[in-house]
Amino acid sequence: MILRLLPIIILTLILPDLYIYFTFWKKRSYKQWKIALAFLPDFLLLIGGIILCCNETLSPKNLTIIGIFLVIYMLVALPKTTFLLADLLLRLFGLAWHPIKKYATPIAQILRLVVFICILIGTFYGPTHLVVKNAEVKSQEVPESFNGYRIVQFTDLHLA
Repeated sequence: MILRLLPIIILTLILPDLYIYFTFWKKRSYKQWKIALAFLPDFLLLIGGIILCCNETLSPKNLTIIGIFLVIYMLVALPKTTFLLADLLLRLFGLAWHPIKKYATPIAQILRLVVFICILIGTFYGPTHLVVKNAEVKSQEVPESFNGYRIVQFTDLHLA
């Protein structure tokens, strides 16, 4: 599973950081250790993704590790990818409508924060607040042999 996602994981880890570096950080003189520290979470996630690809057995222990990896990945990479896409699109719209150009980065930062909060809520709040709904279905078309059967539908565990 992770092996099929590895190219997407690599792109969403590397492209936003390159965009942020060349658009914002390179213009200012940041110390090298600060830049390295900013890239460290992505580097560790990339190494973790490669290790998971090399050792992909679907035992319950590994499924837990894969789940933790994906949550951390979503908390790190998806907000930055959202920022990248929003900032680029708003700057593109800014070429046609100049007033939006100066607000592109703050709006993209707000969207980044919203995505981060949504992922946090969906990860930690959503699964702890499951709702069970019972419904009894009566139909003349269902054979008598199905009397007493229960059907379970389990959906949207990821949503808050």
